Order: sequence, then structure tokens, then C-alpha cells
Amino acid sequence: MMYSADVTNAFFEELSDILELSATYACPFILLGDINIHTDIAENGNTIKWQSLLQSHGLVQHVTHRAGYAVDVVVTRSDCPVTSVHVLPPSLSDHSLISVNVNLQPAAIVNQRRPYVGVSGVP
Repeated sequence: MMYSADVTNAFFEELSDILELSATYACPFILLGDINIHTDIAENGNTIKWQSLLQSHGLVQHVTHRAGYAVDVVVTRSDCPVTSVHVLPPSLSDHSLISVNVNLQPAAIVNQRRPYVGVSGVP
């Protein structure tokens, strides 16, 4: 989970470091947070940096909205299918409860049998 009050170059550098480290693990990756970037405004400089960072790490943003802007986000690897995202109306704060269903089942491992031909005279 992450929260960014101020979106600075340091934010993008630190996030990039975290994403690089996470790429070394073979487990599902889910990033949730309030990024305070209006990702629905394509020409915004921070949106361009954000989208570029996600794309360079093979990540997909599953858009959620707050007050008409996409600032609360759910991000997964492109091979981690999200089956549904539900955003409930804010109740105790200006943030919504985000409910996400993600398929965390590992891909099936396929065993292949190969014929073995013994070589006589080899110990």
C-alpha cells in the first residue's frame, strides 16, 4: 500500500526502485494506494511519468475514481488478472473502500515426458 501527499521526482525515483526490486520476485504483485496524481488527465506531466513507469515494469492500472478523478489506484502485473473492482462511496473520510478480486492461482505446470534411450557401455 502506498500514499503520496506530494508527487515529486523523489517519489518517482523511490517508486521505480521498489518496482525494480519487486520484479525479482515470482509472486503476485498488487499495489494499492492514494497517489494524488490525476491519472485521468492524459497531458498532465505526472500522469505521463506514472504511465511510463507502469508500462516499463509491465504493470496495469485498474482505474478507480474519487471526486471525479482517478487518484485511488489498484495496480497489478499484466499477468495477474483482476476479475472485479468495486468502489464503495466514502463514509468515514474522503476515501472510498476499494474491493478487488484478483486471480492468484498459479499457472498450471505442464510436465513433459521425453523418451530416454539408454546408451550401452556408458556407466
